Formats: sequence, structure tokens, C-alpha cells
Amino acid sequence: MGEPLVDPIIEYAHPELHGGIGEAVVGGYMYRGKALRQFSGQYIFGDWSTNFVQPDGTLLVATPREQGRKLWRIEEVRVAGNPGGRLHHYIVGFGEDAAGELYVLVKDTLGPSGHTGKVYKLVAPHGS
Repeated sequence: MGEPLVDPIIEYAHPELHGGIGEAVVGGYMYRGKALRQFSGQYIFGDWSTNFVQPDGTLLVATPREQGRKLWRIEEVRVAGNPGGRLHHYIVGFGEDAAGELYVLVKDTLGPSGHTGKVYKLVAPHGS
């Protein structure tokens, strides 16, 4: 039987709509590491890309709301040192190590082919 489903806690529009973020949610993790304390207890996830032509995934963080409030607050995580703070890759997955630090898996081609895959560890910008 299990537990009944609950209403969504995170949702956003496609890029064709006002305020839209991206094409497809890529699940992530609640942050439990020590390197990015500002994200402690927040859900870090992503969106695959803003479009199908250029790789342009979006790193996102969702903050839980107080009891009784429905949707969590979503903000874009800007990438230091990248033009416009954007990732400039398709996001295809996330990983977590034993210390609770997070990794984002990306690629620059559509579909299950190519040799452009990379794994980035999420770290604080230099000088932080």
C-alpha cells in the first residue's frame, strides 16, 4: 500500500513560458558536505538545458519552506569564472561522495554518443 503521494515541493516552467528555467529536471541531492556550508540542508539539482541547440544546463538550489508553505524557493547557482555564470554544458546527472560533497555530470552532445562527458566537483570559488 505505501504512503499517499504529496503535492510537489519544486516546480518551474519551460523556457518558452515567462520565468521558465529549462527543458528537463535532473535530480540532485540534499547538500550534506562541508565545503559549501551556504547550501547546507538545501537541495542542489539541475536542469538539462535551456534549449536543444546549445548546451546550456542550469545548476539550481532549492530551499525548504517553513511547515505549511507549499513550494520551495528555487535559485540559480552561478558558476564562477564562466561567462555569464552559466555552466555551458548539458547536465546529465549528479553524484555524491562519502563526505557529502557533490559532483555534476555533463556533456556537450545530444543523445548517448560522443566523447565530451565531464565530471565537475562543486567547490567554493577561489578567495571565498
